[in-house]
Amino acid sequence: EEIDEGPVIDKGKVETFPEDTSKSLRKRLMDEQAELFKENWERIREGPKANDQMENVGTTHYRKELDEFSELEMREEKKVEDVIDKLRALSYTEEGLAYFEEDGQRFFVNIDITREEELDH
Repeated sequence: EEIDEGPVIDKGKVETFPEDTSKSLRKRLMDEQAELFKENWERIREGPKANDQMENVGTTHYRKELDEFSELEMREEKKVEDVIDKLRALSYTEEGLAYFEEDGQRFFVNIDITREEELDH
């Protein structure tokens, strides 16, 4: 079998927070994945059992889809919540993956959300 194929052995939950970006959420997901791997190593090493169930296969996404999703339409009317969610999803790199175009130039946008108690007042 290939990596990440075969039956699901265990699942974990990772809490999400309003200040999360795709980068901060991915870090917690990877940490949880490492913990699940350690906890289940013996089961993984033994291999799948006859009664192990396969779950639905995930989806595949392509770079073109990300490029289309990344563009911000400056004159499009949207709820602030939807815009913030999109920026959170696209704030993975330091420069951000979201962008808008103005006068033939592309400008990249990154979001940083900070809880009030973390601010230096």
